[in-house]
This record gives sequence, structure tokens and C-alpha cells, in this order.
Amino acid sequence: MGAAVAAGALAAGRVWGAEAGIPKGIRFGVCTGPENAGLLKEAGCDYVEAAARSFLKPDEAEWTPPVDLETLPLRIESYNGFLPGDLKVTGPAVDLERLKTYVTRACERAKRVGSSVIVWGSGGSRKIPDGWDRAKAEEQYVAALGLAGPIAAAQGLTLALEPLPTRETNIANTTVEAMGYLKKAGAEGISLMVDLRHFTTMNEPLENLDACKNLLVHSHVGDPLATPDRLKQQLGRLKANGYAGRMSIEGGVKDLRNGLKPAMEVLRRTWAEA
Repeated sequence: MGAAVAAGALAAGRVWGAEAGIPKGIRFGVCTGPENAGLLKEAGCDYVEAAARSFLKPDEAEWTPPVDLETLPLRIESYNGFLPGDLKVTGPAVDLERLKTYVTRACERAKRVGSSVIVWGSGGSRKIPDGWDRAKAEEQYVAALGLAGPIAAAQGLTLALEPLPTRETNIANTTVEAMGYLKKAGAEGISLMVDLRHFTTMNEPLENLDACKNLLVHSHVGDPLATPDRLKQQLGRLKANGYAGRMSIEGGVKDLRNGLKPAMEVLRRTWAEA
């Protein structure tokens, strides 16, 4: 697909990436290792969100899935922890050939597992170095997005760009800013996710969820019991906008064995009532 066509599709709100037979509609999971899949299933989760670097090992030329996928209680449908900090996409150390190899391996392996989404946060990788020209960094970032997206699309996956707060990086800190870079890249295979903890940290108004609703393919939440009223407002806005992607608890439940089931019950109930 040509860049102009891809840019037009992105601007129109088309979401890229096949779902590989996974049921449609809102699905709830947890960011954790696949060794915890049994606990997640018992707690009422729909999927596992694994760490791309440690599970897919894209820096290594050879790879075998580290778990028996046939007996895994829940499917690994998504990943976070994408790029290592030393794989820079801005600054003087950018290496697009390494990026291409890394993304290609990650996406090919994720497809083998039957996954659909890789969250692209990786704040250290994209952080603009001190003294580096910001305009140049933004060009580099857009180029990286444009390179990686079609690689994912070729495997039927979507890279979900994650806005990160200023304490983690200094570029693409809000949903609206991230959406701007996506539109500049104009590439298939890459869309947007929202972590509602970061959304709150950056004091983003609920209206920003309206602005990017057609690009949202994935979401994260923290502890569903921590701020129930605010969470209900945010989920209500997502629901009103027709969001039907995945929602992963990330870092919000420390004790999966005892704390995950009540957290998942609250999350599902909050969504139902929002």
C-alpha cells in the first residue's frame, strides 16, 4: 500500500491488523508472564499480555516458544515491553537496520503464537537526548513508526503506540500528541493505545478519548480498586465511543493469587455499569 493511501486510511480512522480468529468485543487480561496463565484463567481473565523482549527475544536470531502453547490455559494475545532502551529511535545512535530486524523478528514470532497486538511504549528508546535537535528527533521518530508499521501489518498484527508521561520520556506524552505522530507517519500496521494511569498523570481531559477513538486498539489500567469513580468515568467514555478492544491490568495487582480475582470482578463490573 502506498504511503498516501495509508495516510488517508489512518486519517479516516481505519484500524489495521487482523485479529487471527480471536473473539470480538471487550476482553480483559493482565500484563504478566505466561507462567501465570492458570491464575489468570481462574480469576476470569480472557488473555495474557506478555513482555515482548523476554518472551519473543527479538534480539536473538533463533527462537523457540518458551512455553507449550498447546497446553497454555490462556492465549497470549498481546505484548508490552517492546524495544530495549539501547535500540534508539531518536538521537545520534539510531540504527534503522537493527530496528527493522528486531521488529521483523518480534512480529513473525508473535504471529506464530497467534497474537494480535504489540504495545509500543519503550520510553527509553524514544527519549530525545539532551542537546539533540527536537525537530530532527521528531523526523526520526516518525520514520521509525513508518518503518515498523508495515512490518507488523504484513504479519496481521498491530503495533499500538503508547503515550507515556513526562517522567518516562519526552516525546509522545499524550494521546493527542501520539496521534499526531501516527498521522505524520501515515503507515499501516500501527495505531494507538491508552494507559488510563498515564492519561490521568498527564491530566488529559476525557475529550481526548473522543478525539482518538477511531485509532484506539488497546488499553491498560492500573488497580481497578484504587480510584473507582475516575475509572468509571474513563471507561464510560471509552464505552460510549464504541471501544471494543482489550483492557489489560498492568502493575495494579501485586498478589495475583489472592488479589487478581476481586480486581477483575471490579473491572468487569465497572465496565458493565459505566
